[in-house]
Amino acid sequence: MIAKALDFLLKTVILLALLNGIVDGLLFTQRWVRDSVADLRAKRPELARSVIVNMAQDPGIGRTPKPIAFPDFTIAGDGRRAPRAADALPAQRRILMLGASQAFGMHVQDKQVVSTLLEQDHPGWEVMNYAAPGETLIGNRIRLSFLHNKGVAIDQVLVVTGLLEIGDRCLVRDPGPEKMHELALGRLFAAFGRKLTEKTETTALATCAQPERANALAQAIYGEMSAMLATADSLHLPVRIVIAPTDFSRPLTAEQGLNNPVIRSRYEVLRPAYDSLRHLIVERQDPRIIDMSDAFDTVETPFIDAWSHFSPDAHKALADLLGPLVDSYGVGK
Repeated sequence: MIAKALDFLLKTVILLALLNGIVDGLLFTQRWVRDSVADLRAKRPELARSVIVNMAQDPGIGRTPKPIAFPDFTIAGDGRRAPRAADALPAQRRILMLGASQAFGMHVQDKQVVSTLLEQDHPGWEVMNYAAPGETLIGNRIRLSFLHNKGVAIDQVLVVTGLLEIGDRCLVRDPGPEKMHELALGRLFAAFGRKLTEKTETTALATCAQPERANALAQAIYGEMSAMLATADSLHLPVRIVIAPTDFSRPLTAEQGLNNPVIRSRYEVLRPAYDSLRHLIVERQDPRIIDMSDAFDTVETPFIDAWSHFSPDAHKALADLLGPLVDSYGVGK
């Protein structure tokens, strides 16, 4: 009799603990959603919605954004961001823009993306934005060849790179602890209110800051830029590669996270390779590689998240600089 009572009591306690954990989880989710929406509105007040960009594997070209047709955020069937209206006047100059999520315009409206702003400032231009989130220089080189062979009419090429290669080589995803919430014991601990979280932060690899490694990485990235130039040359297309600003290309300030040990460690690891690459650019003096890493020095809030995605003001500042550059080469030059 006593054993049955104890068994019943134990099961009751466990059940109440599990219910408590479920309630805690729902409350946490509610707070997270609320805070996320508030953060979205504060940082991106003009964005009507937080758009999730899904990627598909396009044979031959690689990972390509899937089509989206929201009123303020569009991706065409071939992955092109913010395409021109079908009834637009024929373009006198067709510029192929390549890059990663920064040039793609993650988290900003079509009208705020650098490619759209260039078209607005230069009515005779069509800036075909085939940048793709997560794309590297070698991926963009393949994309250039694929689009050209596909028959896309291109007058000149503009590559806007945030040097994703540095982050790819010097940041790793933490494996994190075992997902205890999937275990009965973990659920029980969670029910009693313990904080069990999955680590999803990236960790800077300190060895990347070593001079020999930073220099080797810079040499490799410069080699990829040279290969991009060679590919464009083989297709008889004038090209420019622009180094765009990132969180680690600007001086680290308190506002950016100077006092945050995680952010500071990332900066200290990524910056040496970046500095080595800038030194190479100056040393080699190829006029087709342009360092615009200071383009946002006068922009109050250049980035809208920790991944250096450009704010609307940053897109505008970059467009103001790219306009004269694009006009200086290519058609009629």
